[in-house]
Amino acid sequence: MRRSACLIIVIASLVSGGCGKLSDQLAPQGSFRAIHAVPDLYQAVFFVRDRQQATLEYGGNTARNRVGVDRYPFSVKVRKAGQDDQLALEFEADIREGEEAIFVFTGDAANLGRLTWRRPEVEVGAGRVAPAFGHAGQGLGPVDVYLEGPGADLLAATPVASLASGGFSTAGRIDAGDYQLTVTAPGDPATVLFASATLSLAGGTEPLFVLLDTAGTGTTQLLVRAIGAGGVGFVEDLSSAPVLRAAHASLGGVDVDVAIDGDFASPLIGNLAFQQLSGYQATTADPADLAIAQAGTAGGVLLAQDNIDLVSGTFNSSFFLGAAGAEEVVTVSDTRRPFAEFAQLRLVQAAANFSNVDVYVVPAGKSFSQFAPVRQGLSFRTVTGNIVLRPRDYDIVVTENLGTKVLARVDGVTLNELGLYGVMITDNTDPALVDLVLFDDFVAP
Repeated sequence: MRRSACLIIVIASLVSGGCGKLSDQLAPQGSFRAIHAVPDLYQAVFFVRDRQQATLEYGGNTARNRVGVDRYPFSVKVRKAGQDDQLALEFEADIREGEEAIFVFTGDAANLGRLTWRRPEVEVGAGRVAPAFGHAGQGLGPVDVYLEGPGADLLAATPVASLASGGFSTAGRIDAGDYQLTVTAPGDPATVLFASATLSLAGGTEPLFVLLDTAGTGTTQLLVRAIGAGGVGFVEDLSSAPVLRAAHASLGGVDVDVAIDGDFASPLIGNLAFQQLSGYQATTADPADLAIAQAGTAGGVLLAQDNIDLVSGTFNSSFFLGAAGAEEVVTVSDTRRPFAEFAQLRLVQAAANFSNVDVYVVPAGKSFSQFAPVRQGLSFRTVTGNIVLRPRDYDIVVTENLGTKVLARVDGVTLNELGLYGVMITDNTDPALVDLVLFDDFVAP
């Protein structure tokens, strides 16, 4: 009898919801995710019921969050230079059973807006894909979107979606496999705005393709972010060539020519002098040999080479550096999206006489010894990412690694909001010092 009573108690507990996990699983659920689509906003900090959910970069998204059906409060805070994060957007939204709500933050950093896209949660099935498409580009008009096999004739195809800015569309179910996503002018498949590399869409998935403004990130007319498509992220645009510039940081005393695949008869960049940076030049996205030779020798005096494989539609820089007889090339991609409220600074350590240096960026007129370096032990051949700074006047000081000896400094330079700045550290004719070459948005003091 005692055993039966225990059994009755256990059953009653389950039926009444005493086992919380079981009752949660039986409750109606929906889902939501958020996407940062504000071109000039550094970061968006997303909250649900005052609990921080994620910090999003441009084009970034949260995971799909499954929650109980209810009306939820959401908010977004934005990064402010020299201040605490500030509340920029508050809203409430219903999470509905069997439906995904997609919150897309739009507008600009000073005036955030929101789109809400909704799509049903479906059982896709093995071997099938359920794609969706959203247009969050604010500087781009209506478009047609095609999702066809690679190399398909668009003149004989039908758009999978026709979208105005802010628009959203699902496309039912298609077979899993390899596809090319192409965006064209509306009703004009011959005017291609974006043509992706091959996308392998796995069965059982619900990829979301979001169209975004380029925001200075590349040479493309738009960006496409693939969400839930096997970790693709930003999709490569084969319709836009990459661009490349070169910087001469080798204290060898000779001007140089820069050529692709040995074509010194028509060099990509010619007669580049020490401490000079070229402009960006369109080049190939195919794997190629980048060669640097003494100017005017048609490649006869070869100084350095680099095997490059640039991504279509991107900005890139090649830095020619090293002591005479030991020259080399370092090629990196460039991030050129400006941020409201902030300046950005990139450092290039191209001084071969110093294996490591410390770099200070301090408010103008202040002693650098009162501050920590923005980069300590910056090693030769290193090109940093963009360092995000408060807009103001600065002194830039380079010292020996873990020392106080000043190798070079430049005082009173202005870093403005939305500015993109660069400092290239090169050898000086005095081997105990370095030079600082300011580039991009810098105006020499």
